Amino acid sequence: MADSYYPQVAVDDQGRALVVWFRLLSGYGDIWAKVYQPGAGWQPEGTIESLDGDARYPVVAVSGSTFFMAWEHLLPGSVSVIYVSRYIPGSGWDGPLKISTGTTGASMPAVAVDGRGNALVAWTQLNASNFYEVQASRFNAASGYWDVPTLLGASPALDNYNPRVAMDPSGNGVVAWNRTPDITNGPGAICAVSYKAGTGWQIPASIPSLQAGVEGADDAYGCSLAMSSAGAVLGWAESVSATGYRPFARIWKPSSGTWSAAATITNATLEGSSPEVAIDGQGKAYAAWVQNSGGAWNDLCVSSTSTTGAWTAVAQPLDNLSGGIAYLALNVNPSGFGVVTWQQISGPVASIFASNLSPTGEWGASRLLETDDTGPAYAPAVHVSTGGSAMATWYQKDANGIRHIYANSWN
Repeated sequence: MADSYYPQVAVDDQGRALVVWFRLLSGYGDIWAKVYQPGAGWQPEGTIESLDGDARYPVVAVSGSTFFMAWEHLLPGSVSVIYVSRYIPGSGWDGPLKISTGTTGASMPAVAVDGRGNALVAWTQLNASNFYEVQASRFNAASGYWDVPTLLGASPALDNYNPRVAMDPSGNGVVAWNRTPDITNGPGAICAVSYKAGTGWQIPASIPSLQAGVEGADDAYGCSLAMSSAGAVLGWAESVSATGYRPFARIWKPSSGTWSAAATITNATLEGSSPEVAIDGQGKAYAAWVQNSGGAWNDLCVSSTSTTGAWTAVAQPLDNLSGGIAYLALNVNPSGFGVVTWQQISGPVASIFASNLSPTGEWGASRLLETDDTGPAYAPAVHVSTGGSAMATWYQKDANGIRHIYANSWN
């Protein structure tokens, strides 16, 4: 039997959802997808590529009703590359198309779209000096072509990796990533560059680090990024002067093209892991993270910015269980409706929970999204459309240990 892993989801304004994942059979992966059509339900699943080799880690985003996908593909006798494909309702899939270039491995793709049919894909690429760098390609809706990849982050004797991508409705974008002397060890830094619609990439000669502490001395890890018409928010966790990790964030304003000062998003003295962040159309930023209660990572906390841009002083815990928490996912639409999903130990196994954010800023009680305790559930992903439809997805073991893809919707 084949195992299915790490689903991702996007929902368009009509409530149509596309869930993508990779399925392993005999150690090799293929990319699969399934469409949810309002009024008709789930359509038959199927593979979207018939390439030889090993395909894994798909990502998906939607602009209008056009879904953009990217994934990592190891071709036989070659190196891993980045492929893309589009799904257009009524027309089906186009591609797959390889967008990475060169003879070194490409991995860790991330994708974002604007409101005009343009898209950005960024990934990690091994360079000739055996260090990792960040590259990106933009899909131009007017021409229908992907640009030649642009080098965004490369540093002598430093690894640049784990990119995140975000775009606003007008076509502006941001790519953020981690930078460290050693990809497996700290201390790490947080970096970002922007894309300006009509102008292009805004890449300085020397890309500064954005964490609060000194690069090379204070460790920063994780990277979460979101963007709306009002700006962008970047989140990470950082250990300053070896006092333990705390969640941090910066806000980016498109009018000035600059980031705010790095700020902690909680006043708790306990450690917090790297936050997931989001931002609505009015510029209010949100964050969710796992906080250590003193003996275990078992508190899910949320925070948001006020009208002055400051983060709330007291973080609000959402969960009501003592079990450990992992695999956060947070998404907020322009109107301020959002969903956070997470994995938490509940009873004999790990289950998937969610909480809704209302446009007035209140978080609802945590809800169990699945009730099957025959096997643990992992890695939830969630997306909320502009119209307010939400879809969460995850993978879960059955009684025989086989991993399947599950989903739950909210309208």
